[in-house]
Amino acid sequence: MIDEDEPRETAGADHQFNMIDIIDAFAEHDHVALRELTPTARSAQLAARQALYNYFDILWEAPRSETFHPADDADPYGGIAAVRDLASALVAQVELVQDEVGDDE
Repeated sequence: MIDEDEPRETAGADHQFNMIDIIDAFAEHDHVALRELTPTARSAQLAARQALYNYFDILWEAPRSETFHPADDADPYGGIAAVRDLASALVAQVELVQDEVGDDE
């Protein structure tokens, strides 16, 4: 049995690996739904997703200094890294669909 009170050394890394599975499971559904949207709606999705990514990126970069980067300590920053990865994938998915359907050409 797992002791919830005992710290786990890999909890932060687990968040990121788990998010990869979620991103992969969601991608096809998102892709189909984005293709059904109008170019204007896809553009709005891109703006919203980019804003979300920018917010998570600010959280990720905030503790950075000349001697420290959040990637150096996955436990306290793994959750932020995971949602930042998700937001990045959401942005990329819109851009992919926009390219496929010829938006803004």
